[in-house]
Amino acid sequence: MFVRSRALISSEKVYSIIYLAYIIALSGVFFNVLIVDDNLYDSTRTGKMIFIFRYLIMVIPLSMPLLIFQIRKALDGVTIFTVIFFLWICLVGKPGGIWLDVKFLYMLAAFCLFFAYKHVLSLERLEPSWFKGYWIPVTVISLIGGLEATIGQLQVINEYHIYHSSFRISGTFFNPAPYAGFLVACFPYMLLIATTNTKNIWYKLFSLMGLLCCMAVVAILPSTQSRAAWFGFLFAGLIWLRGYYGNQLAQRVREILKRVADGVKSQKIKQSLFEEDGGIRKKWLTIALGVMFSSVILLGYVIYEFKKDSADGRLLIWKVSSSMIGDAPLLGHGFNTFQANYAPALAEYFESGKGSDNERVLAGNVQWAFDEPLQWTVELGIPGGLIFVGLVLYALLFRLPKEIETEKKVLVYSARASVLGIFIFGLFSYPFYSASTTLLFFFALSILANYSPRVKLKAFSVLLNAAFIIAMISFVVFVFIKIPHIKNAYWLWDEAESLYNITQYELANQSFEEALPVLERNGAFMQHYGKSLQMSGKNEKAVQVLNQGGRFYKDDFWYIILADAHRALDQPKKAEQYYETASKMVPHKLFAKYLLAKLYNDTGQKSKAKSIAQAVLDSETKVMSTAVDEIRREMEKILEGN
Repeated sequence: MFVRSRALISSEKVYSIIYLAYIIALSGVFFNVLIVDDNLYDSTRTGKMIFIFRYLIMVIPLSMPLLIFQIRKALDGVTIFTVIFFLWICLVGKPGGIWLDVKFLYMLAAFCLFFAYKHVLSLERLEPSWFKGYWIPVTVISLIGGLEATIGQLQVINEYHIYHSSFRISGTFFNPAPYAGFLVACFPYMLLIATTNTKNIWYKLFSLMGLLCCMAVVAILPSTQSRAAWFGFLFAGLIWLRGYYGNQLAQRVREILKRVADGVKSQKIKQSLFEEDGGIRKKWLTIALGVMFSSVILLGYVIYEFKKDSADGRLLIWKVSSSMIGDAPLLGHGFNTFQANYAPALAEYFESGKGSDNERVLAGNVQWAFDEPLQWTVELGIPGGLIFVGLVLYALLFRLPKEIETEKKVLVYSARASVLGIFIFGLFSYPFYSASTTLLFFFALSILANYSPRVKLKAFSVLLNAAFIIAMISFVVFVFIKIPHIKNAYWLWDEAESLYNITQYELANQSFEEALPVLERNGAFMQHYGKSLQMSGKNEKAVQVLNQGGRFYKDDFWYIILADAHRALDQPKKAEQYYETASKMVPHKLFAKYLLAKLYNDTGQKSKAKSIAQAVLDSETKVMSTAVDEIRREMEKILEGN
């Protein structure tokens, strides 16, 4: 019997070791944020995506025994919302197909991570008594967030490479916005570690590590100048405090007020301010609430004035984006196609005479709506936008089990704080354009899925879990086959850009052509390829490539390149049409108007040429440069009749 007991204990230890080893392996995917591959086009994003794909095709197969073992696990509300959201994305799809869209692939990878973590974290019976499995990913996320904050500090003092020449700080991201959003998503887990129970010296060191990471984030976040991140940070902190203190928060405020009341020596002042039980009298409470509300309004105004043009520009984006919903209210314009549809909508907005003078100056090329719910609604229709908002609200508001332990309650509120921080940040920015932040969003959902109410449909749960497993296996096989081609295509794109920059257009075309089978649904790639073809004189093929890529990406340069190609093909009417659209889209820019005036002048339409030339000279220039001076000189020549 002693031998059997010893064997049983040994077996339990083995299961615990395997369990912890798998969580450690799974948590390694979060290191993607540190990856930058300079050999690939868009190195800060592409390097991370390639790492995620390669890592998960190694780790997901290891999770299959655990997933099959839990195939009878009941479904929960968070999982159902998440599944409906992904099914709707697949239903809406994308023109030309969705399966080689890299944003869809890394969102699919995030869904696989959600499913794997959801099942693994529920196996609490395999945890050793001295350690909780969730501490592993939480620690990894906190350390990586702290390291990113440190990198930002080094960039501020010019001791670390910056990945965007226009900014002083970007971490390992392409600009400060996604960098700040990532830090906001990590911060609640740092708070969780910083407030852990200090039972012994090791726990004290663990808590100190979390505190240092928190301090690093708090120190660097203002330098990002991301107002969206500041709001996300504030709301994430508030919901975390609500979870950590619970009902004790109100009690602690009362205790502080009572101490203040006891400390007031003047009886007259004391009676004027406080009730007998130490509470503040209603009139003073009303005044205090009024002051707080006024302070919030003032703070909002100060933040608005901090970058007024940027704020007004986003209001314009939201206005135009909202008008796009009416064109496709049910199924939207297609997944990840916002930019391709925003450009013509912006041109139409100004052409209709709706735009103010200030909006004409602020208009520009944007890839995002700077509001995730709005962008999902534009791309996936009103049902898609509602499903996304419903997923977030349900994750934040579902009722926790009454018997939940305090430690797990704080974990749940840390995950909720991360979700809310990303969501608030996403109301003014674009968190899902970052694969790293997308993974953190779905990791937080995987934690919440283990505590959300269960759906008592056993047969349906088994069927759906089996479908998840098949989908994950299919994802691994698909990515395993495609990832070498995807990486090579981005390498070829980077090579083509380098060749284009040294005017080796024919060689650049060869590299673009080799990458085409993989990237033909990438609108930016198709635009760059079209420009290279146009510069090398292959205008007919340039028109074909640009029209194909225009389903996925359009900006004023797309219209200008297409106009240049049609002009070279002796099709001035089409060239005129595209130049006009480009000039209407971004009214404050002079280049499209300059080209249109030159077209009119060269085709004998002198009055039109002079009208455009005069408009260029009368317009206010946003940024002066030598190019602007040259354009003005050319317009003066047209007016002089030369």
